[in-house]
Amino acid sequence: MRTKNNKNKNKNKNKNNKNNKSKKNKTIKIVKPILHTINNYNVVFLKNKSKTITIQSYIFNGFIHEDKDDVGINHLLEHVLMNAYKKCKNFNCYKYFNEIGILKNASTDNNIIKYYTLGLLKNIDIMLDFIINITVNPVFNTKLINREKEAVHNEALIHLDNPITALYNIISHHFYTIKGLKYRYDYQQHIKNLKKFDYKYLMNYYKKNYNNSNTYFVISGDINTGHIIKLLKNMLPLNPIEKSINYNKLNCYTNKKDSFFIQNKTMESTKILFYFPTYFHINVNKLIILKLAVNILQSLLLEQLRVEKELIYSIIFNIETNICGSIANISVNTKNDHYVKVINECKNIINKYKKENIEKKYLEAAKNKYLIKFFNKKFNTNDYAEFYGIQYIYKENLNTKILSPDQYKNQILKVTLKDVKSIIKEVFNFDKCMIAHSNKGTPSP
Repeated sequence: MRTKNNKNKNKNKNKNNKNNKSKKNKTIKIVKPILHTINNYNVVFLKNKSKTITIQSYIFNGFIHEDKDDVGINHLLEHVLMNAYKKCKNFNCYKYFNEIGILKNASTDNNIIKYYTLGLLKNIDIMLDFIINITVNPVFNTKLINREKEAVHNEALIHLDNPITALYNIISHHFYTIKGLKYRYDYQQHIKNLKKFDYKYLMNYYKKNYNNSNTYFVISGDINTGHIIKLLKNMLPLNPIEKSINYNKLNCYTNKKDSFFIQNKTMESTKILFYFPTYFHINVNKLIILKLAVNILQSLLLEQLRVEKELIYSIIFNIETNICGSIANISVNTKNDHYVKVINECKNIINKYKKENIEKKYLEAAKNKYLIKFFNKKFNTNDYAEFYGIQYIYKENLNTKILSPDQYKNQILKVTLKDVKSIIKEVFNFDKCMIAHSNKGTPSP
């Protein structure tokens, strides 16, 4: 009798071990996106078992379409449209959605404007009605515009108080050829332009720049696709397909080598920025390699500049991908009497790894860190929408690839030391690099 019980216990134990093992080895569930065209608008459906729903709209517009005299208009329009919903009393959508318990927000970037809501399945009809209407049929007036002008003005003042804004501004003025990107961080110009953005100006801009050729909707969650398609057929206007813009030959960069200094007497250290241009668009293999390479370089520079030479506290590598391609930038702070040495050391260390091989352990460590984030990511309804929404809007305008999370992971794992060395040599070209620094009063080296 005792033996039989032990056998059963062992069976159960083995069964539990198998279950635990399968859970550990379980990869992120692939959600296959399905694209529908409804009344000439593109809608991406991401059906998954999440308990929440997210509905987003992406408009391929932003600073890239602006000029000096209207820079900031998309940002103001984003603020206005987030409240341009007829069910919000006095255009107070903050109060309306807070009382229901639905999250919402928006953002304006170089070439993408995004609106989104996140809530429970029971509120899907309200969320859908909101996103569709503010995107294709907004209702606003002068009172709402003036209210949001004040909010945008206050936001601009916050940016002006931040010392790093002046560095981004001076680099942008010289790094880009396109006016909207040149003046993106010129918040004095933003404030100046706000004065002329009245109802007529904003409505004309909206009608010209929001259309079915540059708009994508993304709906993610445990959805009834058929029900939503029926709703969308009634909500979306059936307009002729607008002619899209050809972005493939767009050249955004000056590709010049230069250095700049901004005096800021409030600073107690020196802030340094390095900017490198590339023409790597979203999901191209070189961009994927670059993302791993900057992770490795960041570790190597931190080891040598902080641990060995005691010159810095931290160093940040960042990659910004937009319609132009991708910009690799480095941000670092140091003591005022060390900044020349830090600039030179950064150059020397990066140039060293254009010639010498990086040790294999650094590549393996970078891949491991990527996998930790990958397996730790829940990929909920919002994550899927973010992941695929941006890819689809770029595919529409640049014919770039769509990758699943697993496909992206597999590309990362294929990167070799030879790939890393080659990309460092190609991207971190100091003959096309712009450097800006700011402190109390030390000029450029």
